[in-house]
Amino acid sequence: TIARIQGDVGSRGKLGLLLTDREDGSLYNRVASLDGRRVFAGIYSAQAQYAQSFTRLTPTSASTSAPLWNALLSRNGKAFKFRYAFDAVDERFRTQSGFIGRGGIATGLLDQWYTYYLPAGHFLETIVYDPTFMYTWRYNALVHQGDAIEKKLHNRIAVTARGGWSADAT
Repeated sequence: TIARIQGDVGSRGKLGLLLTDREDGSLYNRVASLDGRRVFAGIYSAQAQYAQSFTRLTPTSASTSAPLWNALLSRNGKAFKFRYAFDAVDERFRTQSGFIGRGGIATGLLDQWYTYYLPAGHFLETIVYDPTFMYTWRYNALVHQGDAIEKKLHNRIAVTARGGWSADAT
């Protein structure tokens, strides 16, 4: 069984609730999730989700309960944009309804775009610098303040020229 309800919160927000339930005799998997999104000041948005799974995998095993959570803050301005995101899934989080790709992992992302607009008439019209920091932790290391298992810095420079031509370098 999968059920989802979603509704508006004011003119620029949404709140949703998802419930799933799958049973096979004394075995079960249940997930409850609450999520929301809010747009503010015209160019900013924030969204978050928290989910909890409740699972019994074998008749003799104890039931487990584990969280999934994420948050995102973004700005979609003309000359400056950003996206800051965090996703975390406990290794014991289970869903038999599908939506988990990689359990036991937490990821953090800091992505910013700086766009410089050249004066009209120049061959080059825009220059974009886009540094992105990506960190990946094992979930237990994150909640116990351990070090990330992957730390990445990705730099991108892009230009747009008159006539719609563009080039990227990473």
